[in-house]
Amino acid sequence: MGVTGVLASGVAMFVGYYSYLTYQSVTYSAVPYTKMLGERGKNGMTFDCFETRIPTAALNRDINVTDMARSFFNSKVFRLEKAVLQATSASSSVLDKEINENAFSIGDTCLFWQVEERPSQNELLLQWHANDLSGTTWMSVHEEDGMTVLRLGSSIPSKGGEFLNDDSISGKAMAMFHKGYSACLLHSTAEKIKSTHGKVGYQ
Repeated sequence: MGVTGVLASGVAMFVGYYSYLTYQSVTYSAVPYTKMLGERGKNGMTFDCFETRIPTAALNRDINVTDMARSFFNSKVFRLEKAVLQATSASSSVLDKEINENAFSIGDTCLFWQVEERPSQNELLLQWHANDLSGTTWMSVHEEDGMTVLRLGSSIPSKGGEFLNDDSISGKAMAMFHKGYSACLLHSTAEKIKSTHGKVGYQ
């Protein structure tokens, strides 16, 4: 097994373990068919969306979607994906400092992702491209009933695309893996937000 295989196996095992912990705090959410995502659902894409909540009182300031994006790309789970991407593609490395200085304004990039739309401080859409495939990652932050609500949505090619075929066993397995991994990413993003912006000693 080469380096790529070892990394991929490591990610799969980590996701399996992390998924067990994740589903205690992350819930599946209705896909937000906003103007940003709705039109993309007509073009052979599969969507999923998850949300998690952090008590606002546990944070030392209000969190916006830039904070969420920075925490997403600096999260423990994404670090594994970043290692795989850099080992299997021509993707250039991105330092934590560069991520922390990224404003995630329209046109800004991070690895394969580029900010395509940002209608407010609370919502953004990133487009990703890898080889001949592309998809989207959607993030939003809002406060509700004393909780800071983080939502993470994504789209990936299905049926007509080469990545997912919903009618095949491998396609269904890949879809399940993708959903579990998306939930893990959101949980890890929330943990990064709490470690970066959480109040000291808050339980």
